Formats: sequence, C-alpha cells, structure tokens
Amino acid sequence: MQGHTTTENITVWFLTKYAQEIRLQLSLKDTLVTDTTLQWQATKAIDNYYSVTHKFEQLTANTTYKYKIWLNNKLSQTGEIKTNSPEVIKDFSFLIASCSFVPTQNKEKIWIGIGPKTYRQAAKTSADFMVWLGDNLYLRDGDWNSYEGIFRRYIHSRTYEPINELLRSKPQYATWDDHDFGPNNAKTHPKYRDTALQAFKTFWANPSYGTSTTKGVFTHFSYGDADFFLLDERYYKQQLNDTTGYLLGKEQWAWFLNKLEESTATFKFVVGGSQFINTLNLHKYQIEGFKEFTNEYNRLFKEISERDIKGIIFLSGDRHFSELYRYPRKDNYDLWEITSSSIGSHTISFPPFPISSPKNPHAVKRTKYWPTNFGKISITGKAGERICTVNIINKYGKIVWSKAWHEEELR
Repeated sequence: MQGHTTTENITVWFLTKYAQEIRLQLSLKDTLVTDTTLQWQATKAIDNYYSVTHKFEQLTANTTYKYKIWLNNKLSQTGEIKTNSPEVIKDFSFLIASCSFVPTQNKEKIWIGIGPKTYRQAAKTSADFMVWLGDNLYLRDGDWNSYEGIFRRYIHSRTYEPINELLRSKPQYATWDDHDFGPNNAKTHPKYRDTALQAFKTFWANPSYGTSTTKGVFTHFSYGDADFFLLDERYYKQQLNDTTGYLLGKEQWAWFLNKLEESTATFKFVVGGSQFINTLNLHKYQIEGFKEFTNEYNRLFKEISERDIKGIIFLSGDRHFSELYRYPRKDNYDLWEITSSSIGSHTISFPPFPISSPKNPHAVKRTKYWPTNFGKISITGKAGERICTVNIINKYGKIVWSKAWHEEELR
C-alpha cells in the first residue's frame, strides 16, 4: 500500500509472512535509486506476520518509480509508485469510504458475507488517493483485549483480496471510528485504547498520529489547493450525552483550530468517523458524533464563524448509508457534510433508492442511499473558479446522487 505521499517522499506499507529479511529497491529508468535491507526478530511477529512501514525520501516530484520487494532473498513483488506534482492548481480527485466488515471463511476457505463488488469497483475507479472515514475493520468481541487479537483482526482484513486490491490501487489515508477502536459505540475509553492506537499506527501509513505531546490518530495533509484535517473522535471521547463532556479533547481542539487558521486552501475537508451536522436519530439506531455533546456541537460552528474559515466541507462515515447534510448559517455560507457509508458492511433493510430522512432538518432530500457505496470527490477548474463535485457511486459503478459547489459558494 502506498500511504502518505508528497513531492519528495513516499511512505509504503506492506504485510508479509515468515520473512526474516526484507529488501526494498527503488529504481528510476533502470537506475537504482535506493536499496534498503530491513530485519526483525521473530518476537516482532504475530502468527509469523510482519507489518512493515518504510519511507522513501529525497525523491523527484511528479515522477514514477519502480519498486521491488525481496523476501528472504527471493523477489516477491514489483510495481510502481509516484510522487506528487508540485502544481497547486490542478484537477484531481479522491475516494472516500467507511464501514468495511470483512466476511469470514468457511471450511472450504470460501468467504461468506458481504460481496466484494464495491471494493473492486472502487479499486478500478480512477482517483489520486483515497481517504477511509472509519470502521475500516470491525473488531469482534474479545479482539480488543490484546494487541495480538487486534493484530489478527487486521490480518483478517488485509488478507481479503478485494481489500488488498483496493489498497494497492492508489495512495491511502485513514482515520478511525468505534469498530477500529473497541466495542460498538464505545461510550467510554476501552481498557486497551493504547493497544488499538498502536495497531492503527502499525497498519496505516498516515503522515503523523497526534502530536509529540498528544496521543491520537488525528493528522493533516495537503493535496493541490485542498487541506485535509483528519480528526480523532474516539481516543478522548468522554461522558456520553453530557454537556460537560467532550469528543476531541482540549489539546486536539487547539491543534485543529490552529491548523484551520493557518490554512490558505481553497477547500478544507474536515474528516471524522462520526457525523458533524446531523442531530437526528433514526428509529432505534443511536447515532454518534458532535450532536452527543451540545457544548462541542455549538463550539464547532461558533469557532468556524468567529474565525471566518472559508471553504469547509465535512466528511464522515459510520451510518451504513450515504447522505448529504446542510447546516444553514445567517449572513454566512452554508456548511455541508457528506456521509459515505458503507463500502462493505451490512445495511439496514430499507428501499435501495435515494430517499430523504424523515423530519430531518439538515438532510438533503433524495440523497439517502442504503446499499453498499463509496464517494468520489473531484476538484476542477482554473484558479478563482474551482469546483468541488461529489458523486456517490454504487457497486455497479453507477452514480446514485451528485452535488457540486463553486468555491464562491463556500465563502
């Protein structure tokens, strides 16, 4: 998997088994650029699997390199990876998805559960990178009791070929939600939250995880004239349904607001596992997110208004359906949220057609879609006339709903 990528650096991740020696080679036009040998002790492995993350540095911008992976002195895999272009104003696109419940295998080693079509459709959909919005795997009862249990669940996910194919297809970024973290809806800190954090860092290749003084998976990266703020809505979550509780924690709030104010990007994508705008429960299903904490919900929109932050679009997962939300503001541009879910998990039995959420003041009519899906967001146009377009795509590659914003609409 190609992870965080810049004009000069590429971080790669891979999972291997039984390899005591791993050799990575990078070449440009048949000229060897770097040759690195990595070694581990056997105690580093779980069930003989090794998770490896490596950064190639001091590369040339907008350049395709060939790589080779040698395991125990045998050539295992070859492929290509590419650095980013230095252009700021350029057309680009990325995918979004959440809720990936990997099937289990029967005695005949046949995968039983949600079909692979949506993963494979996303893999063949052209995009410059992908952002996972949480519930990227589903820890089962007991998994979160140990690092070994969580590690094995990641192995279960990553060795499922349709996911493997998607991860190989384009650079990947991720935040997490409750099922990557612990039990469903994780109302308080799981006993092993640091174990879950360690595993997340082991299996993803993000630019960073929290800060040097504050733990978490929150991070930030830029691509073209867009900034991405991946928030951690799990590690610091406290006191459900209490106005004195908090979702992000004091230190993450400070980091987030500072990053927002520093940003000069045309579009600012604020990413979380749970929802930002929606306040409505659906039938018996309890929703999570900022609406659980009145103080943080109000603060989010107050800070954006008082600091006059332009170009914000929220991205979230969690819900097992996709939907668009609108938060109108007096004397300012409307805020929007795209919820994209699920790419490969069970959905609630409702009509497989875009319908509206009943009595939801924020939901946009005819944008609710239940069957498995993912989103593609494209940024196009010349400077000063940039357009952001989201398409929600089903497992057959059909666009089920679409929405576009001119950059002036978000100012």
